[in-house]
Order: sequence, then structure tokens, then C-alpha cells
Amino acid sequence: MRVAREKLIFISLAVLMRARHDIRKGPTKPGTEVRLALAVLFAFSRSGERAPYDRFWRNLSDPLDQAERENQSNIWRQNEAHACFEWIARDVGAPGDVEYRAKIAELLRGAPRHPWRRGSGDGA
Repeated sequence: MRVAREKLIFISLAVLMRARHDIRKGPTKPGTEVRLALAVLFAFSRSGERAPYDRFWRNLSDPLDQAERENQSNIWRQNEAHACFEWIARDVGAPGDVEYRAKIAELLRGAPRHPWRRGSGDGA
């Protein structure tokens, strides 16, 4: 079974988005899923520039000791991860629109629940 390039990119970006979300409260050790996602995305890279991929990886576990407060380092870490994520997404040719990002978020969290739709917890 072959998987389309676009699907591999989409799933790999979802992995990076999850990792980016996980650093809200502090640094984390990136797992093998992040390593694989970065490798897949770099394989589809248009620029061949590895630095942003490495920066994303290092950023996840960087304690950012130069920050005065933990909250400040968490914000810096999130901003850096976001910048790297967006650069990587552009580098692999992923759409930059809100709908594409919403589809990734839906993959990670499930479809949004609407109280007025049947089967969405409305008791119907």
C-alpha cells in the first residue's frame, strides 16, 4: 500500500503540531514519532536546508535558562517552535491557510462538537 506524499506531509505536520502543543508547560524530550516526522518532512523539503528542522528538535527540550521566569521561557519556546513549524510547512509545500491547520487540529483532537447537531452531546 502506497501513501500519497500529501498524506505523509499532513500526518507528519500533525505530529509536529502535537509536539509544539506539548511544550506549553515546559520542555519535553521529543520521541521517535517527532524524529520520524522531521525525517519525512525533510525528505520532502524543497530547500534542502536542515537548520529549521534541527532547531525545531532542539527547541522542544531546551530549558532556555536565560529566561528570568519559567513562564517566559515557555512562551519563548512556543514562539520558536511555531516559527520553525511554519517554516517547515512552507518548505514542504503545505497550504498555509486556516482550513488546512484546522484539519490538522481536527485530526489531533477529533471533530468539533456542536450542541445543535445530533449526536454531539445534546441528548438527542
